[in-house]
Amino acid sequence: MRVAYEALAGVLGGTQSLHTNSMDEVMALPSEKSVEIALRTQQVLAYETNVTNVIDPLGGSYFVEALTDEMERQAEDYFRQIEEFGGVVEAIEAGFFQHEIADASYRYQRSLESKERIIVGVNAFVKDDAQEDFELLKIPPEMERGQARSVAAVSYTHLDVYKRQAFLRERGGPNVKIDLFRDQGRWLHRSAFEQFAALTADLARIPVGAE
Repeated sequence: MRVAYEALAGVLGGTQSLHTNSMDEVMALPSEKSVEIALRTQQVLAYETNVTNVIDPLGGSYFVEALTDEMERQAEDYFRQIEEFGGVVEAIEAGFFQHEIADASYRYQRSLESKERIIVGVNAFVKDDAQEDFELLKIPPEMERGQARSVAAVSYTHLDVYKRQAFLRERGGPNVKIDLFRDQGRWLHRSAFEQFAALTADLARIPVGAE
């Protein structure tokens, strides 16, 4: 429901590109059902509200112009503060951005706890026995391992022979055995590929070959 309002606000504001999040995306990869609901949200906006028939529905709105002016003023204030540090790098090293993010997060949390800001279902109108009525998407372990092997295979075949040797030596140590041969314009060797796949899979903590 929130996503629908957010999407409408984006359209009214003249967005050039729009994405509607799935309702379970914060907890897992979206399921097919939740993706369909997100898509239907966009389609309802596009074909039922007629909001797309007007180029600038909020054109001339004093409130929107005031919000724009205030956003511009605050952005210019940040630019000024960054310049005072000597630039972005210096501001990062001084912890300016981290401090601003932490401070904004603190103010937001305080506004929720004091109920200055109301979030329905979070700090108001909360049901004690509320339960989720949808199933999260679960990726089978065999699919995860298969994808890891596929990525390793693609990565390996896109490396030239010298980069492959350098990769294997870097990850496997100076004593790793590298034995490559040329086949139809590509350098291939089963044992070398297995080393590459195992090493890349190890980085992702996924056992190659396990079914």
